[in-house]
Amino acid sequence: MLMKPGGKVIFVNDAWMNMVGMPREKLVDFVWTNELPTDLDNIRSEFKEAVRTSSPISLDFPLEHEITKQRLWVSINMTVERDEDTKEVKWFMV
Repeated sequence: MLMKPGGKVIFVNDAWMNMVGMPREKLVDFVWTNELPTDLDNIRSEFKEAVRTSSPISLDFPLEHEITKQRLWVSINMTVERDEDTKEVKWFMV
């Protein structure tokens, strides 16, 4: 997944779509942290802090498959890409 600094998704690969059971059209342009259940506010806070400090981050949290409703745990690593002026350009999530 590829995101703008605020968490808005700009690209998602087939593996991520299959894992969460959503089509690309539904995943692109949404802010992924807005979709987290309220019991995952700590994940939202950790991501916002990583964006604020431009620090790489690793997170583990549960997601629910859109179709099967199966809950699965994901482990993600995110890092920031910068332009020549050290401005954040996008975040990579793997």
